[in-house]
Amino acid sequence: MSEVRAQKPPPGKWWTPPFDPRFPNQNQTRNCYQNFLDYHRCQKTMKRRGKSAQPSAETVL
Repeated sequence: MSEVRAQKPPPGKWWTPPFDPRFPNQNQTRNCYQNFLDYHRCQKTMKRRGKSAQPSAETVL
């Protein structure tokens, strides 16, 4: 059990590997975070305007 702990970095020292063009779909951290921000920005804006953020029937089809 102590061997596993020795292999982990200390708390707060996690990092993501740099971009590798051979594997373009592996590190999606930046894209995922930007989508997260865009979603919440849209929710906040639509709420402030008094509109629904749910997709309309035309958009779903």
